[in-house]
Amino acid sequence: MALQLVSNYSQDNVHVVDESIAFKKVTPSEDEKSELGYVGLRQQYFTQFLELYPGLMSFVRKHLKIDDLDIYTTEVCDTCVVDELDDFENNSLENYFNLNRFNDFRYLNKFILKAHSKLKQNGIFIARAETLDIHKNKFYEKFPKFIAGFFYGLHFIYARAMAKLPVLNKCYHCFSKGRNRALSRAEVLGRLYFCGFKVVAVEETDNELFFIAQKVKEPVENRVPSYGLLIKLKRVGHDGNPVYIHKVRTMHPYSEFLQEYIYEQNKLNSNGKFKDDFRITGWGRIFRKYWIDELPQLWNWLRGDIRLVGVRALSEHYFSLYPKELQKLRVRFKPGIIPPYYVDLPKTFDEILESEKNYFKKKLNGHFVDNVYFFKAMYN
Repeated sequence: MALQLVSNYSQDNVHVVDESIAFKKVTPSEDEKSELGYVGLRQQYFTQFLELYPGLMSFVRKHLKIDDLDIYTTEVCDTCVVDELDDFENNSLENYFNLNRFNDFRYLNKFILKAHSKLKQNGIFIARAETLDIHKNKFYEKFPKFIAGFFYGLHFIYARAMAKLPVLNKCYHCFSKGRNRALSRAEVLGRLYFCGFKVVAVEETDNELFFIAQKVKEPVENRVPSYGLLIKLKRVGHDGNPVYIHKVRTMHPYSEFLQEYIYEQNKLNSNGKFKDDFRITGWGRIFRKYWIDELPQLWNWLRGDIRLVGVRALSEHYFSLYPKELQKLRVRFKPGIIPPYYVDLPKTFDEILESEKNYFKKKLNGHFVDNVYFFKAMYN
């Protein structure tokens, strides 16, 4: 589809970003495509739209050759109306820019899935959002520290706690109409992965988060994203069967879909944890320090899903990082709440692997091994 600049238009057939900028969708002829003026029109099209967002314009130019994009398979708009894309056939677009913030979509996943359906395989999706950290910084830039802390606390209760609690979340969406919702960096990127995209570039500039995502797979099915305080996570269990571990949520929503992304970007720390893991919340770090997040696993233990002592149940991605030999040993036994990690206190990922190997060796050749490991772990 071509997008031609028009001076007289109606609201029914244009996308309006500014009163002076409007584009009408028409189907070009082959002669029109070959006209030299088409190149100028394309440049004018992107320039007029993206100049309104200089930070985004700069970010896009770093990662894409804008002049090479085909305007007939590219859509650029500034809207939070999900049905905006209904004019396009499925798998018809190569590039989709939406200049409206993710924070202002009432049904954000529905919008991302709609964009996914309209893009071709490996199609590009570009948008922006305001993250929690950026929003918090604005409070502290605008008000004195004490007042900023008070107002941000109220904002936290309203836009984060109230928005996620049953019943109250309906009241929140009724009042807010879906605008100015609180989104962490992890939630923005996690929703993209949940909906079948892969993030290929991301940058915080001009007090906004800009990203370029690529359609690479089908959306995730049969998995409910972590959103509430209590969550259950799919892990590799006995005989390789899935087991759903209950925990107190210490990460931002949708974080479980970012494991592969975090690993690709940052790899692991020397202690085997994901390096620079921005998915963990501030209070989540405190919960982890005192094992508070592990307490719901007692329910898994009472049900017989896991043992009191045993190696930790791992996600499929983290499990794939283990040597095949150790993977085979792991699935022979039920995972546990208290791992050998707390007995040997390894400092590197390789030492963690060695610690687990030693545990399994003792377990295969002796009795009361778990009892010994339990008391040693408690002592440590």
